[in-house]
Amino acid sequence: MAYGDIYKELTVEEKEKMIKADIPKFRSTGKANLSKEKLEQGKKDLFRLMKEFDNDLKDEEE
Repeated sequence: MAYGDIYKELTVEEKEKMIKADIPKFRSTGKANLSKEKLEQGKKDLFRLMKEFDNDLKDEEE
């Protein structure tokens, strides 16, 4: 069963309610105490992944 099939027979209100309940809440669990270099590398990696996933989505649409 595909993930989207779960919501197939539900009303719009029921879908929204389930989707909201399915989204985990962000909670900080502590401090990472990363160096400035590690933070910069993490930022670069994040932007690289964002770009990569954006390109993947564009390729799927074509």
